[in-house]
Amino acid sequence: MLISWRVMPVYSTAAKLEREEELVFILKSYKRAIMKYKTVYGSGPYKLSELVKAQPNPRFIRRLYDDPFYTGEVKISSNANGFMPVTNPAGEIIAVISASGAISAAGIKYSKWYVDSGLKLCVE
Repeated sequence: MLISWRVMPVYSTAAKLEREEELVFILKSYKRAIMKYKTVYGSGPYKLSELVKAQPNPRFIRRLYDDPFYTGEVKISSNANGFMPVTNPAGEIIAVISASGAISAAGIKYSKWYVDSGLKLCVE
């Protein structure tokens, strides 16, 4: 039993780090899609769902991803559960951030993570 007690924190940390990698991938995917949308239309989207519309325009992202740290009860497949859009004064989405109040392995809230226009992960 002593072995499993010592292994559990290591497994938990590894699982958390894997979810953090997934969050970074998703944040970069959203940022890339928003930048492509702006290139095509000249302005950012007003809803995340505009990024996945297939007809008649190209899709900019395969699907709306859920935040891996999302803890809400209701999951609706048409929404990006656990993410909050960041908008400019005109209401265009310029980025997406996690709505999670959870703390990363580095001690920073996931809601403070964002991706800049160079697709680099930054912390607010």
